Amino acid sequence: MDECIRTLRGLLSELTEDADQKKGILMLQPGLWLDEKRHSVWEEDQEISVTRREYDVLYMQFRHKDCVLSYEQIYTNVWKEEYCEGRNSVICLMSRLRKKLKRVTCIRSIRKIGYMYQAS
Repeated sequence: MDECIRTLRGLLSELTEDADQKKGILMLQPGLWLDEKRHSVWEEDQEISVTRREYDVLYMQFRHKDCVLSYEQIYTNVWKEEYCEGRNSVICLMSRLRKKLKRVTCIRSIRKIGYMYQAS
């Protein structure tokens, strides 16, 4: 009986996640969500104030799961301009974002290269 309940809960969870993605709500990790329509970030039931660039980098990371994105790729896609020593700008942006999202563990620094989103 317990096994049946666990199986049903798992199926319900999958259906809920699929329905959320159709509505434009993306789960970065348990308790951390991106709302594509409102360009907002939610931690549990609380909206976290993020800038457009902070949202864009989170969205970009999510869309390129398990791929290392270089500082140059992030800079040119988020700032929408040619990369010219923008590494420090990307590092500062990620640092501010991590401070705002205390529970974020899905984005890893790849030393001297960039960042990678790893689904848990």
